[in-house]
Amino acid sequence: MRIGEVAKEGGVSVQAVRYYERRGLVPLPARRPSGYRDYPPRAVRRVRAIRWALSLGFSLNQIVDVVDIGEGHLRGRRAPLRILVAAKLRELDDTLRQLSSMRSALLAIAACRCDGDCPIVAKVLSTPARGHTPRPPRRRR
Repeated sequence: MRIGEVAKEGGVSVQAVRYYERRGLVPLPARRPSGYRDYPPRAVRRVRAIRWALSLGFSLNQIVDVVDIGEGHLRGRRAPLRILVAAKLRELDDTLRQLSSMRSALLAIAACRCDGDCPIVAKVLSTPARGHTPRPPRRRR
């Protein structure tokens, strides 16, 4: 199978397939006498797995483990994949909490009917950062 076929069936560009090869996500294929890459049909499945893992928020560094473990999952070894998924869920929950907090703050500012100095912004700017104690001003020599 040529690289263009793998890319088309996998839903990515030819450059993406080459990049996945360089990153070690897709095994290096055999070469035809002409020099063209000759991929096995399972390469398409691997590319699809990479795209799926990316869509779930896994980084390229994590994807090697996800894809390898995912293939093991299909052979009945589920525990390692569940561990990775649980960690990703915790990360996603943290991100959702942060985004919710950001949204609430933005909604409050948008709803404020102040004409000049916004009391919401003034309060935030006058509140020390959490876990940070302000230092006394430095003396000039």
